[in-house]
Amino acid sequence: MSDDVAARIGEAIRLQQTGQPGQALAIVDELVKTHPDDAGILNLQGGLRAQNGDTAGAIQPLQRAVAINPNPKYRQNLAILLLQLGQHAAAEPHFRVLHAEWPDDHSILFSLGALLRRMRRYAEAEPFLRRYVEMRPRAVEGGNELGAALEGMGRTEDAVETFRRSIELAGPSPGTYYNLGNALRDLNRPAEAITAYDAALAIQPEFAEAHVQRAFANLMICNFRDGWAEYAWRWRIPGFGSLGATPPIWRGEPLSGKRIVVRLEQGFGDTFQFIRYAKLLAAAGAEVVALCTPAQQDIARAADGVGRAAVAGERLPPMDFQVGLLDLPHLFGTTLETVPANVPYIRADPAKIAAWRDIVGAGPGPAIGVFWRGSPDIRGKPGRTCPSSALRSLFTHAGIRCFSLQKDRAPSEPLPPGVTDLAPHLADWTETAAAITVLDGVVGIDTAQIHLAGALGRPGILMLPTAGDWRWLLGRADSPWYPSLRIVRQPAPGDWSGAVAGAVALLGGWPEESSGRTG
Repeated sequence: MSDDVAARIGEAIRLQQTGQPGQALAIVDELVKTHPDDAGILNLQGGLRAQNGDTAGAIQPLQRAVAINPNPKYRQNLAILLLQLGQHAAAEPHFRVLHAEWPDDHSILFSLGALLRRMRRYAEAEPFLRRYVEMRPRAVEGGNELGAALEGMGRTEDAVETFRRSIELAGPSPGTYYNLGNALRDLNRPAEAITAYDAALAIQPEFAEAHVQRAFANLMICNFRDGWAEYAWRWRIPGFGSLGATPPIWRGEPLSGKRIVVRLEQGFGDTFQFIRYAKLLAAAGAEVVALCTPAQQDIARAADGVGRAAVAGERLPPMDFQVGLLDLPHLFGTTLETVPANVPYIRADPAKIAAWRDIVGAGPGPAIGVFWRGSPDIRGKPGRTCPSSALRSLFTHAGIRCFSLQKDRAPSEPLPPGVTDLAPHLADWTETAAAITVLDGVVGIDTAQIHLAGALGRPGILMLPTAGDWRWLLGRADSPWYPSLRIVRQPAPGDWSGAVAGAVALLGGWPEESSGRTG
C-alpha cells in the first residue's frame, strides 16, 4: 500500500472518529474505485456505509472483503450487519466460522444463540445462550434471550426461573420484567403476571407493550374495565399504526344521524370477534363504514350493522367520527355480563350456501369440519398448531362425516380415507362462511375459522393448549363471546391427543339435527 493511500485511509478514519462519517465515506468510495480488490478498504467502506445509515448497502463490500480475505474481523462485521438486517440464515454460517475461531468469545456466543432463537431453533440456541449467561451473569440480554429460547421449547417454568435469576443478578430491567410477565401469563398465572408488568412499568411508565400485555392479563381474569381501557396503549406501539388526525376519534358522543368509520385494525380472528359492535353502533343511530383490507371486505359486508365496507384509498363521503374496532368494547363499557353475544351477526351468502350443500352432500351422521393449524403467535411459539397425527381418533370417528377445512395442509399431512378435503373450494372467507354454515359443526384450534364459526352461530368445539389466549378466559368450557362453542383444553402442556380425546367425547352428544342442513 502506497504512502498516499495509507494517508487517505488515515484521513478517512480520523473523519470517522470525529463524527464526520459522510466525508470519510466519500474518501473511501474514491479509494475503492482504484483499489477494488483491497479487502481492508472494502471492509472500511462497509463499516462507513453502515455508520451512515445504509446498512443494506454495507453488505456487498463486506461480502467482497470476506471473499478476498477471510479475516475474522471482516467476517464479524459482515455477520453482525446480516443479523441486524434480520438475514439470519445468511448470518449463521459466518457466526459458526467465528465460533470455531473464537469458541469463548462471549459476543459471538450471544449472537449465534440469538439468531438461532429468532429462527425458532430453540434447542440449538440454548447451549450458546447458557454459556453466555455463565460467562456474563449480569448481562441483561443473556437472561432475556435464554428465557425466550426456553419458553419457545415449551419449558415455561424454566423460563420463569431464568428471568427471575436474571433480575436477581443483573438488576431490575423493564424488559426482563416484561418477559417474566409474559411467561407467567402463559402459565395461566395472570395475577403474578400483572405484578411483573407493574414492576416493568414502575421503571419505564411509557412501555406500551407492557401496558398491552397487562391489559390481556386483566381480561383473562375478567377485569374488563381495566383491561379494555389499558388496551388503548396498542396505538403507541411503534409500527402498530394510528387512526390519523381526521375525522375526530369517537369517544362516546351521540351517534344519531352520524357517519362513523370503523377501522378493522387487526387480523381476521379479531375482526370476526369484534365486528359484532357494528350492530351496536347502528342501533345508536350511526351509519357504519368498515374500513378494511380487500381480503376482509366481503365478510365485513356480511356483518350486521355494517352499511358499507371500504378499502384504503377508496373515496368515502364525509365522516363524523372514526374508531378502532378493538376500542369499541371499552367505549361500550363491556363487562363479562354485557358481552354482546347475540349470534349470528355474520351471515353467509345464500347462493353460496346452496352451492356448498351440493359439495358437502348428504350422509349418515353429522358433517364436521376440522382445522388444526394457525399462524404462530407474536412470539413465535408453536402452541397454536395441533399435529394432524393427533387427530386420528377424530378423523376416524365412526359417528361423523369428516371434512378438512385446513387450507394450507402440508404434503406430510395426508388425510385418512373417508376425510373429504374442502380446501380447493375455499377461495375466500365468504366461501369458508358458507361451508361452515352448511356443515353441522366444526372442531379446531384457536384460529380465525373458530371465530367465524362462533360469529355465524354454528356449533363448534375449540381445542386449546394449556395456555390459551386471553379471550377464552381461565378454566371455562364455554365462551361468553360465542354461545355456540364448547372448549376443551389440553390436560397437560403439549398434550394435543388429550384435547382431541375431549373433543371426540363431546361429539358423542352432537345433535343429529342442524339448521345448516335444513335452512
